[in-house]
Amino acid sequence: MTGQLEATFRRRFPAGPVVEADLRIPIDTFHVTVLFGPSGAGKSTLLRVLAGLERPESGTIRFGDETWCDTERGIWLPPQQRDIGLMFQEYALFPHLSVAENVAFGIARLPAPERQSRLEEALKSFDLTDLRDRYPHQVSGGQQQRIALARTLIRRPRLLLLDEPLSALDGPLRNELQGELRRYLVRHQVPVLLVTHDPTEAANLGDDVAVMDQGTIRQRGPLPEVFQDPSSVEVARIVGMDTILPGTVVDRRDRRLTVDTAGVRWTVSAADGKEMSRSVHLCFRAEDVRVRKETATRDDAENAHVGRIERISSDGPMTRIEIRSSVTLSALLTKGGVRELGVAVGDNVRFDVPAAVIRPIDRME
Repeated sequence: MTGQLEATFRRRFPAGPVVEADLRIPIDTFHVTVLFGPSGAGKSTLLRVLAGLERPESGTIRFGDETWCDTERGIWLPPQQRDIGLMFQEYALFPHLSVAENVAFGIARLPAPERQSRLEEALKSFDLTDLRDRYPHQVSGGQQQRIALARTLIRRPRLLLLDEPLSALDGPLRNELQGELRRYLVRHQVPVLLVTHDPTEAANLGDDVAVMDQGTIRQRGPLPEVFQDPSSVEVARIVGMDTILPGTVVDRRDRRLTVDTAGVRWTVSAADGKEMSRSVHLCFRAEDVRVRKETATRDDAENAHVGRIERISSDGPMTRIEIRSSVTLSALLTKGGVRELGVAVGDNVRFDVPAAVIRPIDRME
């Protein structure tokens, strides 16, 4: 068997987007590929087509040497013949069955000795042994997630599809369980395609990422590379680059560019070996913007400027500060950091952004 799942297909909805998939993920070793993008991008539809729950109008899906779908040749393999594990956002546990009965539900046709052996192994592997006789309403949200995952993996699928697996949990618990979920996935060594719109979840769970928007995969590659070096402004927005400024390159030297954005000049690092026109967008994240009082001692920080605070708002556990000079940008600080800074709307502040974290994207691309 070759080591890839290859999916190239088109799925049209009467009143929705056209999903045009072009996806390749490794299947011969453990690997978590994250399908990342905003709600409505077509991520769950892609997952459902791979699982055999929806048919594309055209295209092919190949799993190693097997053909699951080939519309021209009339090939369509039903879900039960694909040997896939699929876990949706809602865990769909049976309320009238115990934890052990839920976990063992998918292996009822196995001989009794093998069924019992797999059940004990799964309960132990997912730390559910002490909960085996409880019912879903008697366990926590995190434990319900482990039950659903154990039920999916007890069948020993060749590929695991996870559709927003932590979205049913509240924020603090979701953050806590990301590391736990990754440990369970590593332990079972099944290749994974995971859907999420949460960048923190993607970063904590994934190895590679495919960024999807409006039914199309816009960029794919190693997760750190894609998140740090988006190929377009659209991808930059999706992966969380809050500030995107149109500018003009006014100087180039020693792999450094000087870019003017409405009178504010920035020094940025040029991409190695890549030609760039004079028209660019500068993209960076709010958490990379450093803010000080205007009265702070001046230093030699790169890209240091002065601006006025236009707005201060809560952003989850952080505080977002909108700063206006001749351009507008956002900074993200801890709540304690804002209190220590002691600033309010209308105050002038100094801000700076290191050149290494600013991504220039050619506007001509």
